[in-house]
Amino acid sequence: MLIDIGECYEKQVGWISHTAGLNSVSIMDVLPLVMISTYYHELDGEEPVTAFCIGEKEVTKILNEEMIQV
Repeated sequence: MLIDIGECYEKQVGWISHTAGLNSVSIMDVLPLVMISTYYHELDGEEPVTAFCIGEKEVTKILNEEMIQV
């Protein structure tokens, strides 16, 4: 699954590496809300990487607006 995720989201979410016989897993610090937004944008027909970028921008905007209101 990590190989698929790495390929689908161009290693922006997570991936697995097999280098010199050493396997390593990298999971990026992505907010769950970004992935939920990404999922719904994919349902709307966006390509995975585009959906991820849109989701990330939406969540960043929401979080910034909340910080301004505080």
